[in-house]
Amino acid sequence: MELKQTLFSVDERGIATATFNEPKRHNVISPAFMADLNQVMEHVESPGSRVRALILTGAGESFCAGGDLGWMKQQFAMTRSERVANWSATWRSRFPPQSSH
Repeated sequence: MELKQTLFSVDERGIATATFNEPKRHNVISPAFMADLNQVMEHVESPGSRVRALILTGAGESFCAGGDLGWMKQQFAMTRSERVANWSATWRSRFPPQSSH
């Protein structure tokens, strides 16, 4: 996994811990946060995963303060077609389609 702002570990019992690690911003939900969470969930659910339980936690004083308002403002400044194109390109580059073979 290539996590940007999340720490991830699995102990010998199969207990996984994902720690959102942007405490200065109170672990706000951002594109990086969502991409990290998606990768963690894909790993946990993957065939052969030894994860039996997943603990989600946040570094610092907050688990998660909610949405990243700066990012949201940027989204509102774009047209709908710009937002769709931006998200499509972002998700395709991070999660290329997998072959069904």
